[in-house]
Amino acid sequence: MSMTARARLIAITLLAAGSAIGAAPARATAFCEVIETTDGFVALREAPEAGATLVERMQAGDEVMLLPEKSGAWVHVRFWRAGERLEEGGFERYRVGWVNERLIDLCG
Repeated sequence: MSMTARARLIAITLLAAGSAIGAAPARATAFCEVIETTDGFVALREAPEAGATLVERMQAGDEVMLLPEKSGAWVHVRFWRAGERLEEGGFERYRVGWVNERLIDLCG
């Protein structure tokens, strides 16, 4: 194999590897907003089921960050009150729980 052909092969391999890395799911670091509901809150649960212990009553505009775990329609999240995450030291003041994915807005 000539040096030029080898260089092209390496370049194509690196380009393909970079594309695969760039295609990682957005949910890995996405922040999402809790949607407005008719009863005025969204339940953050201790486990991925409707009967699990209530951790917090989240409200429209509160934020969640998706964690890697998922169970059916339930997603594991970190939760902050609206704007709390951006306050000094606020990022560390999260709560963790499970929420039904239909109760959070598109993430980005």
